Parts: sequence; structure tokens; C-alpha cells
Amino acid sequence: MSEGAGRCPVCKDPLAWRGSWEGKDHFPIGYAFRCNRCGTYLLSEEFHDRCRELRDAERASWWFRLSSWIRQQNSMGNRRPEIDGDPGEFIAALPSKTVGEQLDLLLHFVDQQAVRPGRVVRINPLADAVHVWAENQAEVAFLLDSLVEMRRLRLAPPYASHMEYCDVLLTAAGYLHLETLAASTANNRQVFVAMWFDQSMDAAWSKGLEPGIRRAGFDPFRIDQKPHGERIDAKILVEIRRSRAVIADATGQRPSVMFEAGFAEGLGKPVIWTCQADEEAKMPFDTRQLQHVLWKCPDDLADQLEPVIKHRLAQRS
Repeated sequence: MSEGAGRCPVCKDPLAWRGSWEGKDHFPIGYAFRCNRCGTYLLSEEFHDRCRELRDAERASWWFRLSSWIRQQNSMGNRRPEIDGDPGEFIAALPSKTVGEQLDLLLHFVDQQAVRPGRVVRINPLADAVHVWAENQAEVAFLLDSLVEMRRLRLAPPYASHMEYCDVLLTAAGYLHLETLAASTANNRQVFVAMWFDQSMDAAWSKGLEPGIRRAGFDPFRIDQKPHGERIDAKILVEIRRSRAVIADATGQRPSVMFEAGFAEGLGKPVIWTCQADEEAKMPFDTRQLQHVLWKCPDDLADQLEPVIKHRLAQRS
């Protein structure tokens, strides 16, 4: 199907585009959608049928979280997040945001739109709800009013807030709060490691990455070595947020490594790139221009990594 093909199964807004999601054998296994509110995503046939069967009242508790999750995935570079598996389990694993987290998300969103201090940002409570995990425009209006009361935002002339839009300015108190949030990980010792989880990389981890990070005075974190009951992608995002920095090893050219490093870059966290020297020519074009620690053997990786971590993270202390 093409332009204007029905409504989004998630938010019920008109679709910009609808197509087919094909498996490895080119056999259709679901649908591809582009929605102006949610973004682009892939939806399995089972999940799609489940969405169509539910009444609005049954969808009320989760559709906006799924919409925000899709938008979040798109913003981190995952242009076609897959919504598959058991619908109940998928929905149950979606994160929920506290009011405090929503307030910080809205403040970050205004900061990103403003680019520079003193610039007015127009917020559309209906369209922008997806960026702050809000169910509706009334919830966004509450968040805006709260930030104004906290003096982290102020209304721009004509000094009025509307359900349709609201013009705001980020105040000095707002910028100071954002700086406090950014500095909250300054004393954190965790370093997230994004790498290829293949047996061929076991020595690179045990004799290279892990000792190199520890010798620099930090604690390495590998997502596959920590038991948890959450969706793996949600846990990855939580741990990257908690980390002081990210080590991204490009050996094997894993898309997940690029995704995790891109998410960390978007948060303003230091990303230190490494790669086995033999694979330098295979590095993706997007990252080849960046400085990499090129290692010949695991011991060499540890020896090179230690001073690089100390130098990069000392600059942010």
C-alpha cells in the first residue's frame, strides 16, 4: 500500500505510508508503517491483529508508551524497530516514566529545540506528547505548567499557555538543572562495553577490555553478563544512562554496537572506539573517521586502552 494507507495501529493517527515487512526468505511476516506521530516501525501480523481487536479503553494504558518507545528508537538511529513476539509480554516490558523523568525529558526537548540560550521554542502539547511519554495534551500542559512554576521554563510573549501550543524559554535555573543532570554521573565508575558477543572475542574481553578498564580505575559492564528480567533493549538504555562512558569495539561490525554508541553520543557521554587492527579496512564509513584504539592482541588492547580512558575521563571530571 502507499501514501495515506489507513490509520496507525498504535496511535490511530492517519498513516503517511504502509508497506510489507518481509522475512529472510522474502515471505511477508508483518507490516511496515510510517506515522507522523510515532515514526517508522515494523509490526508482526500477530501484533497487528491484536491491536485491531482491542477497544480504545483496552489500549488506553499502553498505546502512548509504545508510541514513545518507537519514537525513541528512531531518534537513536534504529529506523525500523521490530514489534514482535507475544503482545502481552512486549507491552508489559515497555518502560513507564515517572513525573520527574517526564519533566526532565521535556526540559531536554526544549533545550534541543532552542539550540542556543534565549531562543523561543513553540511546544505543541498534542504533537510533542510522544517525546515525553505523555498520554495526551493535558498531561503535557501539566508538565509545562510545573516547569514554569519551578522557574525552569518561562512563558514567552504573549505570556499565555494554550492547549494548541505554548511558547517557552529555558531559564538560567533550567540550564543549571540540565548541567546538574549531566554531572550526576561524574563520580560514577561504570563503563558500558558495547562489543560483539562471540566466542572469538572472549580473550579480547578477559585480557583486553576488562583489565584495561579496571586498571584505569573504572568498572566494566557487559549487558550479557548481568541477569535481569527486563527487555534487553530497555536494560541496555538504562545501563548506558547510568554509565560514565561507553567503550565501543567495532570488531565484527555489529549494528548493535553502532546503535549503543550512537545512543551514548546523543546523551553527551564519552565514547571510546576500539577495533582489531586487522579489521580497520572493514570499519563502517560513519565511524572510520573517528579515532580508534587499533589493537593487535588482547594484551595490546589493555595497554592502549588504560591511558586513553584516564585521559578522556579526566577531561570530564
